[in-house]
Amino acid sequence: MADHQYVFAIHDDTDNLHVHLSVNRVNPVSYKAASLYNDHFVLDRCCRELELKHQWKHDNGPYRVNDQGMVVRNKQFYKPAPAAARRLEFFSDKESLHTYAVDHCRKKIDTLFMSGDQYNWDDIHDVLHAAGLELRQKGTGLAIYDLNDDSHIPLRASRLHPELTLDEQQELIGVFEKAPVRDTVPGRLLQNCVAIESLYDSLLHCRDRGARAERRIARAEAREDLIGRYQTYKKGFVRPGISKEDMRTRFRELAAEYRIRKNHVRLVQRDPLLRKLMYRALEVDKLKAMSALKIQIRTERDAIKSSPDARPLSYRAWVEVQATHLDTAAVSQLRGWAYRQKRQNRTAPISGNVILNAVADDVKPAIIRGYETTVKRDGAVVYSSGGKPVLLDRGVLIEVADAPEERGKNLAMALHITAQKSGERSEIRGENDFVRDTIQRIPQFNASSGKTVPLTHPVQRQWAGYDAHKPKDEIQPVPQSPAPRYTPPKPQ
Repeated sequence: MADHQYVFAIHDDTDNLHVHLSVNRVNPVSYKAASLYNDHFVLDRCCRELELKHQWKHDNGPYRVNDQGMVVRNKQFYKPAPAAARRLEFFSDKESLHTYAVDHCRKKIDTLFMSGDQYNWDDIHDVLHAAGLELRQKGTGLAIYDLNDDSHIPLRASRLHPELTLDEQQELIGVFEKAPVRDTVPGRLLQNCVAIESLYDSLLHCRDRGARAERRIARAEAREDLIGRYQTYKKGFVRPGISKEDMRTRFRELAAEYRIRKNHVRLVQRDPLLRKLMYRALEVDKLKAMSALKIQIRTERDAIKSSPDARPLSYRAWVEVQATHLDTAAVSQLRGWAYRQKRQNRTAPISGNVILNAVADDVKPAIIRGYETTVKRDGAVVYSSGGKPVLLDRGVLIEVADAPEERGKNLAMALHITAQKSGERSEIRGENDFVRDTIQRIPQFNASSGKTVPLTHPVQRQWAGYDAHKPKDEIQPVPQSPAPRYTPPKPQ
C-alpha cells in the first residue's frame, strides 16, 4: 500500500506520545481496494517491526520478538476452553469439566512435568484421581473422564496441559498404562490408595468458583429447588378464560329471560294476531341479544388473551417476582445472571467505600424499619432512605454511601448484614476516614448487638481489638475498693 493516501497526526494529550494513522484503502491510480483480510495481524506485525527498528519497548499482541530478534507468531502455551464448555458456562452458569480440571489439576500436572524428577503414569493418574478424574486412551490420543459419571463429554488431555499427549509422554515414560482398576462398589479402589479430595459436580455454578464446597453445594441445591418450584408453578398454572359452562349458563339465562317475556305476553295479550306479532318481535330481539352476547364474549376472550396473566411467567420473570419477596435463592439466581452477562446493565455503584465479603456470600435481604428494600434485576439489594440509596449489597461486597444525614445508621446496617454472612472474608476498603471510623465502631456494635463482625484482615483485627491479648503478668485483678494512692519513699 505504498501508493495509497495516508494522513498522520501526532498527539501528546496523554502520558505517552503517540500517532494516529488513517489510510485510504482505495489506490488513487488503479482504483483497486486493498484487502482487509487479517488486517489486525498485519498491523500488529508492522508494530513489532517498527519497535525493532527504533528500539522501542515491545507491546503484547498476536506477534512477538523471539530470542533471535525475529518477529514470530505469539502462540499461547495453554489452549483456550472448548466452545461447548464456554457456551455451557455462559448460558447456564454451570461449571464445565474443562474449568474444573484446570482449577484442580493443571498446576499440579505442570509442577510434575517441570520438577525434573523421574515420573511415571501412576504419578499422572494420582493427580487426576485426587480430583475425581481418570485418564484413558481414546483413539490415538488421551482423554480425561469424570469418575462419577461417564456420560459427561470427556476432555481432551492436551486441553489440560499441552504436553499431556500420548505421543509425547510415551517418548518420555514409556507405553501408556491404564489407571488402577476400580471395584464394582462405587468409590472403592482395588489398587490405588490415593484419596479423592474433590469431585466434579455438573450442578455447581461457575459464579461460585472460589467459595467453600459446603456453600457451593448448598447454593446448587437451593438453585435446583428454585427450578423445581418454578416447574410446579408452571404445571399448576390455570390459564384464565371463559369456560364453556359459563358461556352455556349465560346463553341459558338470556333464553330464559325471553321465555318469561313471551309467557307474560301470552297472559296479558288476548288478541291472537297481536300476540303473534309480539312473539315475532321478541324473537327478533332475542336474536339481536344473542348476537350481542357472542360479540361480548369474543371481546372478553381477546382481552384475556392479551393480558399478561393469560400465560405463565418465564423463568426469569418468575425469579424476579420471587426476589421481590426476598427469596434468597432467587436473589442468588439474579446475581448469577448478572455475573454471566459480564457486568452489563448492572446497578450503578453508590460509593467506593465497601465491605468485602467472600465469593457468592449471599444472605436473605433484611427488612429494616425506616428503610425501603429493593431488589434489582442483577440481584443487587438497595436500601434507600427518603428515596436516596444509602446501602447496596451485591453479595461479594457491601457499598456504604456517604450520607451524613444518616448519622452512621447505614454503617450500622452494613455491619449488621456483614455479621449475618459466612465470615470467610470481611475486609473494609475505601477512604482512610471511612476505614478508621468503621473499625472504631465495630467493638461498640459487637457489644450492643450481641453479634460479631468477623474481620479477617490481620491489621484490621488488631485495630478493632480482636487480637490484642495482654500477657498474663500484665493482667491485674479488678479491686473491690479504690486502690490507695502510691507515695514514693523519701530519699535517706
